[in-house]
Amino acid sequence: MVTKDRYSKIFLVMSGSALLSAFFYKNGKGNLAAASFIPFIFSSGYLAYLFTQPSKLHLSKEQKKRLNPEYKGENDCKFSQHEKIEIDGIKVKGKRYKFVNGTDICLNEKDEVVPCGFGSSIMQSLGGGGLEPKSIQTDNCWL
Repeated sequence: MVTKDRYSKIFLVMSGSALLSAFFYKNGKGNLAAASFIPFIFSSGYLAYLFTQPSKLHLSKEQKKRLNPEYKGENDCKFSQHEKIEIDGIKVKGKRYKFVNGTDICLNEKDEVVPCGFGSSIMQSLGGGGLEPKSIQTDNCWL
């Protein structure tokens, strides 16, 4: 699932380049340390870009047909049967899920909505997303 998750890819690139830079710096190769830090800078920029992007929902046609999900767009004030591109949340089997911008969301074997990888899982936790977070429980647009 990590292959679908944009945040996981970014965190791996950032971690790898930071470790490589630290290794070169420790071994007295300052120029290589600076050069190996460049991917960290670019991936940080892409991380900031993802904060502005809508979430991606990865559902198969069979899952869509079987579960009949309701979608909530980024600027919508109710759930709808019409599939959305810029998605902010989804209702499946009567449960509402809020997505943090830029996350990639999939379904597990039990038809539960879950982040596609560790990066999206981290961002969902930090950003207050997931199953019925407090931020949507009293919001009329999420009923």
